[in-house]
Amino acid sequence: MGAKMPDSVTDTRNDTLSSTHPSPLDFSTAFDMKTNLQRLLYSKEKQLQQAGNLGQRVLAQQMELEERIKQIQDAMEGEGDSETGGLYKQLVDTQLVWDEENARLSSAFGSGAKVCL
Repeated sequence: MGAKMPDSVTDTRNDTLSSTHPSPLDFSTAFDMKTNLQRLLYSKEKQLQQAGNLGQRVLAQQMELEERIKQIQDAMEGEGDSETGGLYKQLVDTQLVWDEENARLSSAFGSGAKVCL
């Protein structure tokens, strides 16, 4: 016979979560276990894809940031204070947009990522 599940495990389970993410001890067949393991693998693949998308986005932002900094430095050398101020303000505004986009991508990366064994 199988081992009895400790009371602390059964008492702390959330019924809502257990219906969508069964406990590893709830699997009655090898098929159920295999299905859950496949779901776990799919979830990890999705996380990896999301992390890659975020990484590509941040890399593109870094390249654009480097170019804009060069433009600002060039404008500073050319005595264009009004141009320099305008370029700097645009960069600050863009950075705020990037931060929002990155936060959204990062939160999507974390949400729905939990898959119970």
